[in-house]
Amino acid sequence: VNAVLHKISRDIVDEAKEQNAHIVLGELKGIRKSAKGRRMNRIVSNMPYYKLTQMIVYKAEWEGIQVVKVSERYTSKTCHSCGKRGKRPFQGLFVCPHCGMEYNADLNGAINIAKRSLDYTSIDGAVLDTALNSGEVKQC
Repeated sequence: VNAVLHKISRDIVDEAKEQNAHIVLGELKGIRKSAKGRRMNRIVSNMPYYKLTQMIVYKAEWEGIQVVKVSERYTSKTCHSCGKRGKRPFQGLFVCPHCGMEYNADLNGAINIAKRSLDYTSIDGAVLDTALNSGEVKQC
């Protein structure tokens, strides 16, 4: 498992370095408590999120790459287009009752995480910290 985690974390950091990008990680607080059912609890409990995150952070710091942690709370249930809360009638589908957008729920969540991270990233030497002050984003 450690070898796989080292490879994954190295690939992520190498890609960020190649693209001259920062790394955004979803903060998965409470994921182990929210799993449903015995089988899902076992699967989630065995996932080494923390270890992978730590490997990414230390490798990124070594390379001088900024790492930002963003709360994932409601990201897959909030419309990335209009910002209103919607529904997930099926596991992989997000439907916004306000603007009518239908989108893959995971992609919708990823877009919202990216948007939250933009509140914290440097633009022309300035830092916009609205998400940081809200508690949704933390710098590693």
